[in-house]
Amino acid sequence: MSMKKPEIRIHKSQWTVIIEALVPMLAENGDGMSQSALGYIYKNGEGVKQDYSEAFKWFSLAADQGGEVAQEYLGDMYFNGEGVEQDYSEAYKWCSLAADKGNSNALFALGMLYKNGLGVSKNKISAYLYFNLSNYFESTSATKELHKLSTKISPKKILIAQKMAMNWLAEYKKI
Repeated sequence: MSMKKPEIRIHKSQWTVIIEALVPMLAENGDGMSQSALGYIYKNGEGVKQDYSEAFKWFSLAADQGGEVAQEYLGDMYFNGEGVEQDYSEAYKWCSLAADKGNSNALFALGMLYKNGLGVSKNKISAYLYFNLSNYFESTSATKELHKLSTKISPKKILIAQKMAMNWLAEYKKI
């Protein structure tokens, strides 16, 4: 005979109160997921006044703990100059860390940096590599960029980029 588990019912309006109390407390105590959540809330103005500086602060704390999503968002904030001075080299640094964990958006961002020579030397092979990897992780934007780039790069260079992508994926799957 099994006991029926009690049902916990929380009204939708109570979730806001719980989240508003719990997430900042956890974030202040070093919880990376909560820090990322607060970064997202402030970056997008979700229930609070949009504040890029506050978002940057929370994403930085989470990213320093290795938070993939926070690293991606930091890269994005450096790329766009949101809450911090625009710095493509820093965007590259943070996107690289998130990309190493298979983050599709970060891989796409690296492709854009290489395609346009922002913070790195312009390199069509590297751009194709990162768009290809982002596409592997199901980015529709990467598919479009691959199509555009394939008309501007030789088949030999595409094969080089594809081989690099296969090597990258082989290493990624070992992790």
